[in-house]
Amino acid sequence: MTPEERASYNRQYNTANRLRIRKQQADYRLFNAAAIKNNQKKYRTRNRSRIRKQVALYAARNRAAVNQKSKERGPDWHRKYAYGVTPTQFQAMLLAQQNACAICHIPFSETHPIGPCVDHCHKTQIVRGLLCRECNSGIGKLKDNPRLVLNALLYLTSSGADCNFFRLSLETDRAYSRWLAKIGN
Repeated sequence: MTPEERASYNRQYNTANRLRIRKQQADYRLFNAAAIKNNQKKYRTRNRSRIRKQVALYAARNRAAVNQKSKERGPDWHRKYAYGVTPTQFQAMLLAQQNACAICHIPFSETHPIGPCVDHCHKTQIVRGLLCRECNSGIGKLKDNPRLVLNALLYLTSSGADCNFFRLSLETDRAYSRWLAKIGN
């Protein structure tokens, strides 16, 4: 059988048995879900740079369509897809934080027109709370490392200058002492 004849036969067979083939494929994916997921993860890890280049190339070629799709999906879709936070959970988090950043306590509506960022642990993927863009960037630049945050705190307070934006209240000082005891310093 020539390659052309084989291709023609395969097309006819697939057309005639489409439903049966789809059922077999669905059963296979269901039965081997863990192995498939593991193989996909390995592939993405091995080919990370190639995949990023392909995604960037697609986005560059289809910028208008990508932007339109993002606008249609909206921030609720992104929060659900990226962090697993539903719109209801997001609203509950906003209420629990009194619609303000968990670090600087400035209301999101006043100085943060972009809205809150969902802060999460990069190791465990557990959502910690909602932050303004500046605070989220700050802890990101400190690599989510409590020791670097502590070093920054010590640096800011070591100069002796009275910084209007930074005052240790009694409550913060107690929390700081408990935290130092917890990390073993």
